Amino acid sequence: MKKSEIIRKVAKVSGQSIRDTTFMFDSFVAIVGEVLRSDEKVTISGFGTFLPSSRKEKQAAHPQYPNRKITIPPHTVPRFKPSQQLSNKMKD
Repeated sequence: MKKSEIIRKVAKVSGQSIRDTTFMFDSFVAIVGEVLRSDEKVTISGFGTFLPSSRKEKQAAHPQYPNRKITIPPHTVPRFKPSQQLSNKMKD
């Protein structure tokens, strides 16, 4: 499902306009991004937890020259851990 499809469904269920729903969705994503950048987690009860995950420096093959190695510096990536309730909904 794409972002536009989610926005349409949420707008329909909530009775809000697509424009207002898009604003709310984009605001949510921006806030989660800001919190993760500050190295904190975001927990939504019944849904899951977004958390920053650190990646160590590593060696990898160069995409254009596979025989060459490149160093990928350490960095932080977002991770999502679903709640038990969300996991159970997937099983039903």
